[in-house]
Amino acid sequence: MSASPPHKARTLDQEVIRLGETAREKGFVLQWGWVLVLFMRVIGVVWLARSLDHWLDILLPAESIFETATTDEIPALIVLFAIIDMIAGVGLWLASPWGGVLWIVAVTFEAGLTFILPALFSMPNLTLLLDLVLMMLYFSLSWLAASEKDAG
Repeated sequence: MSASPPHKARTLDQEVIRLGETAREKGFVLQWGWVLVLFMRVIGVVWLARSLDHWLDILLPAESIFETATTDEIPALIVLFAIIDMIAGVGLWLASPWGGVLWIVAVTFEAGLTFILPALFSMPNLTLLLDLVLMMLYFSLSWLAASEKDAG
């Protein structure tokens, strides 16, 4: 009987055909999905703080918004945004798709009310601009994260 030559154990790297180094092997790679989650968490905290500010206007006002408001719609809008901003902030913190959608709806609704009914509801122009820039940044990061996921 002849002794068979010892066989080397094959590793997975030897089995795979490689055309070039992957970006991970070369070094640091920016992962857009991670950047999107970080962005959503930061905006979630900001929106939770914004919601708490609305709740302070409702629960501990210097003057009661329900007595000093010129129309019944103003207190209703403050309560509506206190609730929607709170839920959107939690959804953003959880980095869930519904949190992003609800946040976009809230920002769009606030901006729309500012343009359509400025006498009823208005936001400072800087806040409105910042909200729209953040929304565009969210869309861009979502697109980059989806492109990264599709590519890899």
